[in-house]
Amino acid sequence: MAYFGKTQALQSAATGTGAGTAVDVSGAARIGVQITGITTATVTFQGTIDGTNWVTVGLPAAATGTIASAPTADGIWFGPIAGLRQFRANITAYTTGTITVTAFVTDAAG
Repeated sequence: MAYFGKTQALQSAATGTGAGTAVDVSGAARIGVQITGITTATVTFQGTIDGTNWVTVGLPAAATGTIASAPTADGIWFGPIAGLRQFRANITAYTTGTITVTAFVTDAAG
């Protein structure tokens, strides 16, 4: 299954907690995630294999390479997700902001 260039909104102008939309990453190698609009909030990256049980996933920040699983600021994260079935950005804490999270899924290894 070719995933090159697959982009999907995981959260769209969200103003509260919630799991948002999951993206199918079956067969994909990597994911890029961009978060905008955080004022005071936490977005937790999560993945699942069985489609039911979600676990926290760490991704390296594009700016620093530091792995984060629950960012509290805007930015871009990009890393491997091979072996997962779905990925989501769950807003697990929220005080203020209008949060948008966009994922770019690719089958490219690099």
